[in-house]
Amino acid sequence: MRLAFRITLMSVIGVYCLGCLVILECRNRAVEGGVLQQYYREYAGGGSMKWRFGPDSDSDPRKPLYIFIQTVGLSVYPVAAAGMVISGISISRKQTRIVAITALVVCAAVLFRFICLGVFPAALG
Repeated sequence: MRLAFRITLMSVIGVYCLGCLVILECRNRAVEGGVLQQYYREYAGGGSMKWRFGPDSDSDPRKPLYIFIQTVGLSVYPVAAAGMVISGISISRKQTRIVAITALVVCAAVLFRFICLGVFPAALG
């Protein structure tokens, strides 16, 4: 039972992280050059680092990404880190090695991408 639970847990964490990455990348491309890249270009010289939307913020293409990183996006960091730890522990077991390696690679890639895009500082802004 513990083996099945471990495999299921690693699979669910890997799919969750991968799904969040796909959503982030799709919503980030709503603006030419990327929403997050544009956000950091606007404040390159300094400023309050606050998200600013026009008077009709519902039609702003940046709003869906902002909502995503404020809600689900921040949860990816601890989930991916936990997935890497669980996968790292399970890598030595022969029965779960393939699933553990796959989950470890997916979680590491997703965490790396979220860090490179600066999701955490943008969510706090």
